[in-house]
Amino acid sequence: MSLNNWEVKKIEKLFDIGRGRVISENEINSNLGDYPVYSSQTANKGEFGRVSFYEFEGEYITWTTDGANAGTVFYRNGRFNCTNVCGTLKAKHINEIHTLFFSYLIDREAFKHVAVVGNNKLMNNVMGKIKLSYPKNYSEQKTIAAILSKVDEAIAAVEDSIKAAEKVKKALMQNLLTGKLKPDGTWRSDDEFYTDEKFGKIPKNWKTYQVGDITENFDSQRKPIKAEDRKDISGSYPYYGAAGIIDWVNDYLFDGEYILFGEDGNNLLSRNLPQAFIVKGKFWANNHAHIIKALPEYITNEFLCEQLYLTRS
Repeated sequence: MSLNNWEVKKIEKLFDIGRGRVISENEINSNLGDYPVYSSQTANKGEFGRVSFYEFEGEYITWTTDGANAGTVFYRNGRFNCTNVCGTLKAKHINEIHTLFFSYLIDREAFKHVAVVGNNKLMNNVMGKIKLSYPKNYSEQKTIAAILSKVDEAIAAVEDSIKAAEKVKKALMQNLLTGKLKPDGTWRSDDEFYTDEKFGKIPKNWKTYQVGDITENFDSQRKPIKAEDRKDISGSYPYYGAAGIIDWVNDYLFDGEYILFGEDGNNLLSRNLPQAFIVKGKFWANNHAHIIKALPEYITNEFLCEQLYLTRS
């Protein structure tokens, strides 16, 4: 590849720039179908719903124009719809512009031009003025796009494998930690359970306890440190909140192995964050997480932590 064959142009010289329209949930629910509606979100590749009609067809690049995800770029190919917070780019000359290649190129540049003032924005006029350096040779664009696409496919395959493994682990945890599945891999029969008024079916050789009866509590020792008091600190001890490490400080309150269990905060509302986790070593903790230790005569930290973690499912 020779950079002598590369040139620089503004996006507005290479693409027709457009935008979607307002598509409400009511409109989607009244026209359910096969064609995706893309919005400002990034989850599920921006898909907001599916309808029976389409307003775009072919290869496009779309981006989020407003909100927290402003500047997020996607390659689209097929029949689809966009809401009013999606900008669209359609190549002016399809034999000269490889759309997939330019989606990678624009994705690298777009975020640099987002206006971060209140509601983040990357509007059509700003997108159009972005300059791109690219190879004029179409086959070179195509080759680069193919390489990057293969990498994306590999990443997606790994992510799918991780998701599948997480589902297997979750099912295994549910069955092992509720006693349905024995450690040897066999299932307990119905006559191996008794019914507890609060917890339902319990294996006959298991007991039920309140967490406070089988743990030692250290909540009285935790202490918050205000953000302004931490800004000039660059310590070696982790500072924990309800969802994990939030900073590093130069002193510690705890030393050993403990379970931190979220008392309040967003982690209690999200299934993507740990509600209970084990911490080992020296650390500081604020007042947003309970700090406990399992009493070894009853249970181990590891088993209790998994039980607490399971309560979020």
